Amino acid sequence: MNRLLTFTTILYVLLIPLPLIGMLLDPKVITGVNGWIKPLKFLISAAVYNATFLWLLTYVHGRRRLVRIVATGTGLLLLVEIVLITLQVFRNTTSHFNVSTPLDAAIFSTMGTAITLLAIMNLMLAIVLMRQRMDNRVFAWGLRLGV
Repeated sequence: MNRLLTFTTILYVLLIPLPLIGMLLDPKVITGVNGWIKPLKFLISAAVYNATFLWLLTYVHGRRRLVRIVATGTGLLLLVEIVLITLQVFRNTTSHFNVSTPLDAAIFSTMGTAITLLAIMNLMLAIVLMRQRMDNRVFAWGLRLGV
């Protein structure tokens, strides 16, 4: 198990109540909806994604260095996303496709880079699983194609 990926998974689950509280105490509206909806959705989806990634990594045997890189990268990249999305809510502005100021453009660019790198981490896992021998061939192909 990767400590960072495990930690961020647990962290996201524990942080889920905060945007819910934010919705009650700070009912700001960004693009027609409560601003705290996006951090809430991203916390939930990041927790599920990380937990799924951790589970998938249990089917990778050997390749410890690659697993560590992919798991740590996934943990860090989603953390960057969550932090920047939440920062933009505190700033009362959108996080995605926002290039209205140099800071907003830098944040959006950083988020785009993080998600691109996350997709690469996912692809790396898929490639490793494609090369992994598993006894149950149907299950193995289910994992591979699911990634």
